[in-house]
Amino acid sequence: MTISWSSTSTTRTAMGFTVVPAADQRHRIVTGERSSPLSPGRGMPASAGRADTSTVATTTLDTISRSRSFWWDRARCAHADAPMLEAVIFDFDAPLSATERDAHMFRDLIWSLHCGDIRVAITAAGSRERIEPLVRDLIGDGVVEVMITGDDIVRPKPDPEIYRRALHELGVGPAAAMAVEHSAAGFHTARSAGLATIVVTTLGIRNLDFIGAAAMLDRYDCAEPLSAGRCRRIHEQWWINRSRLSA
Repeated sequence: MTISWSSTSTTRTAMGFTVVPAADQRHRIVTGERSSPLSPGRGMPASAGRADTSTVATTTLDTISRSRSFWWDRARCAHADAPMLEAVIFDFDAPLSATERDAHMFRDLIWSLHCGDIRVAITAAGSRERIEPLVRDLIGDGVVEVMITGDDIVRPKPDPEIYRRALHELGVGPAAAMAVEHSAAGFHTARSAGLATIVVTTLGIRNLDFIGAAAMLDRYDCAEPLSAGRCRRIHEQWWINRSRLSA
């Protein structure tokens, strides 16, 4: 048997097998250095010798990840449970008597919703013959998708029939819609229909307590006016808060 030793390396070759000194073996295990294709120090294939430490670590982590789940795998984001806002239903009686600036901001809000792919509905206690021309003058044509007036219902507010009729015409459930009201009776009507509700107050009702309102504004012309984006955030936060209280 012929054995040749390399003179330039601490690695020695015998009969075609690589033999690594024990000191080098320890160094490779500590530093995570990959072994040569042959088993270190025993002249046997690597598959029959000490397993590569990086492979062991990968196998161990893979086994752990398959055998158990972690809290971040089980946790659900609260935002995932909030329904998407598809429509906003407005009480149109108060904007008819609003100031010119408030009427302008109301119109901007309607167009913001329309451009943001949020459908718009109008409810009003008056007759359709009276309300339709006023909506056309204030907002324009082609924006309001559903209009429910006093002619379309049997039981007026505080019965929620007017909101249920609007939801039916829109083809959405209460979770996908939000109401904007201007009176205590209108607020309770919208809430009894299961709608998240924004209250835009007037001087006469500003001191009333609207428990459960999604938001309260003094007027449409405020420091942070309503828009499609803000309506989405208010609607989402209201549903998140509701789910937490009911949990």
